[in-house]
Amino acid sequence: MILHGLRSIFHWQDNFLRFSRAREAIEAERRLYHTHANPYDNPETREQQLAMAVSRIEQEEMSGWIKIAADRPKS
Repeated sequence: MILHGLRSIFHWQDNFLRFSRAREAIEAERRLYHTHANPYDNPETREQQLAMAVSRIEQEEMSGWIKIAADRPKS
């Protein structure tokens, strides 16, 4: 009963799923990079492409956390 209450307060499962989605998105980009797949097939731009992709994923993740924080009721 107490554990269920804590889960509803802290949303551990939701947080884990959000974290996992971001981690897997970065891993997918990493696999593309290591195999020189599109868009990482151009040696002149592959590092920049990876940096932009990871930054985009990080920004999306941060935007999600900001929205969650903003939607929480004020005490």
